[in-house]
Amino acid sequence: MNRLDWRTWFALCLFLQILSGGSFARVEAEAQTRRNPVEERLIFNEAFEPTEGEIPKTRGAGSRNQCNDDSEEIAILMPDRGYGLTFEERPSLFIKLPETTARSVWLSFYDLNGEFFANAEFPITQTSGIVPLVLPDRFPPLETGHTYQWRLAVVCGETLAIDDPIFRGRVTRITRTPEIEGELAQKNAIERARWYAKEGYWYDLILTMARAKQESPDDANLAMLWESLLTSVGLGDIASQPIYAID
Repeated sequence: MNRLDWRTWFALCLFLQILSGGSFARVEAEAQTRRNPVEERLIFNEAFEPTEGEIPKTRGAGSRNQCNDDSEEIAILMPDRGYGLTFEERPSLFIKLPETTARSVWLSFYDLNGEFFANAEFPITQTSGIVPLVLPDRFPPLETGHTYQWRLAVVCGETLAIDDPIFRGRVTRITRTPEIEGELAQKNAIERARWYAKEGYWYDLILTMARAKQESPDDANLAMLWESLLTSVGLGDIASQPIYAID
């Protein structure tokens, strides 16, 4: 039997695929997905070490995670060890709120010796979703090369009570060098997010992805990346929550 050349073989395969109800474009797209499954995921690298500043010796911790009359828990969007890097002078945090009786949250920063740095209050005006906590311009900028510990207290009643939910974490601000600035400037939002995830820049990563989600709420690929990111830090169950506007 004569051997079929590649053109004949390709045409035969395509013909059989069309007969079975498929299309060449569909087959090619499915093949591309199978070849690059990692492109559909975004995983935060918790094993990073900062290039400058102190490395924290403890993990993030929380107390009771809901107010007395709430039916669901409050969650802070942070990786398991409660630590990440940032380039930002005033890094943003994100908190998942249920329908809650809480009135406000207080976000306070300290140095590693426990010396107070600054704080800010955020009234709770939105619930049942992921709420951004964007530090105001009056908040003093974090110093580069320094690690800070922060405490987020949820005020369930008129004033803060001893058993109100408390969340803790740490952040190191890193210098954005001209080389890094140039590299990131050539990337789109998702490429920057992948870079942040690989290098340990949690605060910049979560802000970039939240903004991208808001700008393209119907983007299925973004939704998959967002879910895989939160799943990688144990928060996959809140990935479908709406994200409120970032000021």
